[in-house]
Amino acid sequence: METTTRLLLPEVTEALRHEPEQLAELTEELHAADLADLVSALEPELAQRLLKQLPSEVNARILESCEEDKRAELFAAMAVTHMDSAVSVTDVMAADDRADLYAQLPDELRQQLLEAIEPEESRDIRQLLSYPRTPPAP
Repeated sequence: METTTRLLLPEVTEALRHEPEQLAELTEELHAADLADLVSALEPELAQRLLKQLPSEVNARILESCEEDKRAELFAAMAVTHMDSAVSVTDVMAADDRADLYAQLPDELRQQLLEAIEPEESRDIRQLLSYPRTPPAP
C-alpha cells in the first residue's frame, strides 16, 4: 500500500461512513493512480460509495489505473447497482480500454451494458471484442 493511501485511508473511511461531504476535499488533489490504490484498499461497499461520489471522468481514470482484476470487480459492482453510472464511466473511456473492460465482465452483465449504450458504441465494442485479446506485456 502506498504511503498516500496508508495516510488517507482512515480519514476517507470515516468520511464515507459519517461525513461524505468531506470526500471532495480529501480526494480532490489525488492523482488517479493514488485514487485507484485508495479504492482498492477500501472495503467493497465503501469503494462503491467513493466511486459514486466522484465524477465519471475521475472514475474512468481510476479504473484505468487499477489492476485488471480489481478494475473488473469494481466496475461490475458499479454496473449491477448503478447501470447509468457505469455507462457514463465507459462513455469517457477510450474505445480499446472500454472493450478490454467489457471483455473481463460476465457474459450476462456485458450484454446488459451493450444494450444500455448507444447502438454505434455497442457495435464498435462488439467488433473490438471479436479480436483475439493480446496479453499485457511482461
